[in-house]
Amino acid sequence: MRSLLIVITSTAASLVLLSVADAQDLGERIARAACEKACDISYNKCMEASGKVVDRENEGEIESEMKDVVKEETCQYSKEQCLEACG
Repeated sequence: MRSLLIVITSTAASLVLLSVADAQDLGERIARAACEKACDISYNKCMEASGKVVDRENEGEIESEMKDVVKEETCQYSKEQCLEACG
C-alpha cells in the first residue's frame, strides 16, 4: 500500500512538473511566433513604402525587375535583424 502511494505521488508530481515545463515552452513559442509575425508585417510595410519611393523618384525609368531588387535589398537586412532579436 505504501509503495502504491509513493508511485501515485511520484507520478502526480512528474505530471505537474511536465505540465509547467510545457506551459513555459508554449509561452515561448507563442512569443516567438508573435515576434516573427511582427517582423513579417514590418517587412511588408517596408516593401510597400520603398516601392512608392522608387516609383516617385524615378517615375517609371527603372524596369519592374530592378524595382523589386531595390525593394528587396532595402528591407531584407531589417527583417533579418528583427528575426535575430526574436531569438
